Amino acid sequence: MSLKYRIDDIGVEHKIWIPCVAMSDEVNDLVNQVIAEAGGMTAVVGTGVWLGSSHEFVEEEVHILSFIGNNLDESMMSLSHTLLEQGQEAVLISIAGNALLVTGEPEEANTDIKFSWRDNDVE
Repeated sequence: MSLKYRIDDIGVEHKIWIPCVAMSDEVNDLVNQVIAEAGGMTAVVGTGVWLGSSHEFVEEEVHILSFIGNNLDESMMSLSHTLLEQGQEAVLISIAGNALLVTGEPEEANTDIKFSWRDNDVE
């Protein structure tokens, strides 16, 4: 008797590290959306340790969520942006083994700046 094998490409691994204290209804809803897109998730509780902005070690419990799928980048970034909006200093994600640190940049808009090239009719 011979066995036949089938291999399906189901995507790449996407991970996100979320501090346990950062879990909220909005974050839960976004996680559920990613689960629906990926078809599943693996969750592990771990301890995150990093050097904070005051040059002291910060340690806290984190949820390490792992999804496998294609085209999950936008959902992962939405989740990261929500965490930043809720006060996280940075969010660590990994896409296909590439680690990315998502941080917020302060928006500085100067409405008094006028650009002369906008006044010209360019055809």
